[in-house]
Amino acid sequence: MGAYQHKTNSGTLFSNDYKKTDRHPDHRGGGNIGGEAWDLAAWKKDDAISVQVSEPWVKGQQSRGESYNGRIAPYEPKDGEEENVPAYFGDVVVKDVTYQIRAWENEGQKGTYLSLRFYSDAEPQGERKESKAIPVDMDSIPF
Repeated sequence: MGAYQHKTNSGTLFSNDYKKTDRHPDHRGGGNIGGEAWDLAAWKKDDAISVQVSEPWVKGQQSRGESYNGRIAPYEPKDGEEENVPAYFGDVVVKDVTYQIRAWENEGQKGTYLSLRFYSDAEPQGERKESKAIPVDMDSIPF
């Protein structure tokens, strides 16, 4: 069975069972941001969480390559917001594109984990196709 493939602009952070020092992340996981696979790491600091987005590690590689840092903090729901409200909200800049991060706490077999969604207005939405007008004979419309 291969590695889990995240949907575009989503990710997951799990508790780091291998944390031995304060330098090690509290959470580790992965995600897909802007159509590319990334490793994710997070450190809890007071109420906020520092998030690091890194190029995936390859066995035998000395370093991870590019990495980007962001921050998420507890989300304060607005009046009337009750459903599907994230636990955390923040942002990260990846390859010169700013992504909003929304994180939800979930319970799994091994405890609490974070589901992440990444949103960006600057992301290309694909080429817009020009619509072609279809000629219509107005006299043939029955009403």
